[in-house]
Amino acid sequence: MIEVKEEVIDGTIKNTDPDFRTITFKDGRVIQVQELATILRNGIELVNFYQLKENDEITVFGLEACLEDKIDFYGFVIVVSEKDDKDSDDCNWVNTLPNFITDNNVKICLESDFYTDNLTINGNNFSLIGEANNECGDEYWTTLSGKVKINGNNAIFKNIKFTGERDKNGNNLKFINCCFKDKPI
Repeated sequence: MIEVKEEVIDGTIKNTDPDFRTITFKDGRVIQVQELATILRNGIELVNFYQLKENDEITVFGLEACLEDKIDFYGFVIVVSEKDDKDSDDCNWVNTLPNFITDNNVKICLESDFYTDNLTINGNNFSLIGEANNECGDEYWTTLSGKVKINGNNAIFKNIKFTGERDKNGNNLKFINCCFKDKPI
């Protein structure tokens, strides 16, 4: 007789490997995500494996692997917790982007989605913070496909994927963990 004991583990994602459908936790444990696994963000939104990203805090329901296996756990159900790092950016997260920024000292935290409108930034000290995934080619990014014209100085873009044209006229521009047409910038 073989006894199967269901288990639960928690951890923070260090990286994912889509080829082998594995998740490596920051503590080094490796989870094999089963092909038909159910993955939920915040317990309600059904997501796919490719939407898992670094620093996601997850709870995995499944089975402990055998000692001879090269992994630590088999995952059948994964629940991704809402990350607190949105709060660390000290702004309200929104899902709309204005076409023009004329004021100085504007900070926008933009949820992961595909934004097609053009954006012109004339104000100084502008910050746009988005949501990013592990690789530029992955889904689940804050993606700007319209033309982005930066006329103001000291603009900061963090976790943004640009697929449209960028016109950089301002000085002291910073791009942190950003992509341009599936390549890191």
